[in-house]
Amino acid sequence: VRQGQPTVGSLDGTLEATRYPSAKHMWVAMEGDASGQVAGLEKAEVYEIGNTVYFQNPQDGSWMSLPSGLVYSMLPSDMAISPEAYINLPVTAVRQSGLETINGVVTRRYTFGRGDLADGSSYDRVRGTAWVAVRGNYIVKYEATITGDLQTLVPDGMGLMDNGTVTMVYEMSDVNSDFTIEPPIRNRGLNLGSLLSGLSSFR
Repeated sequence: VRQGQPTVGSLDGTLEATRYPSAKHMWVAMEGDASGQVAGLEKAEVYEIGNTVYFQNPQDGSWMSLPSGLVYSMLPSDMAISPEAYINLPVTAVRQSGLETINGVVTRRYTFGRGDLADGSSYDRVRGTAWVAVRGNYIVKYEATITGDLQTLVPDGMGLMDNGTVTMVYEMSDVNSDFTIEPPIRNRGLNLGSLLSGLSSFR
């Protein structure tokens, strides 16, 4: 429910990232009125390579670029682009017996509930499971279903919904694989960073 009206939606996304050199490639697809409220777009694709962010003009598909510092300055202070920034395994999560192989990685499985979350008091019900890599201690897979007051679930101003049920699924695969991320092939569009710099000099 958002502002007293029923709402529904979904958001699916994929993120590729390399550490050396630093680069990211993300694309998301959104359906329904709840997810549409988050970004106002049905789909989006973004590259971040070095200190430059490349994104598509939704009207004609041309690529534009901006300095990454400028892009981050326009986002809410508590908003992160990487999905894993929103994935936290509570310290009180209960480790289950045995090992499980997820996406080719040997993992330990943990479960958690409402009482394990620091902000769980606003939720009516929480059911979560996380699979953590034995080697590397990173989350390979995470599933959580949360019911209740959801206004604090996403950064301020994004208006996902006031209350209801949200299901989150996160998976990591192809860790330490050998690939590179290049700028968009058709990147012949407008460099907004240069344009803004020129306008500033003109003033």
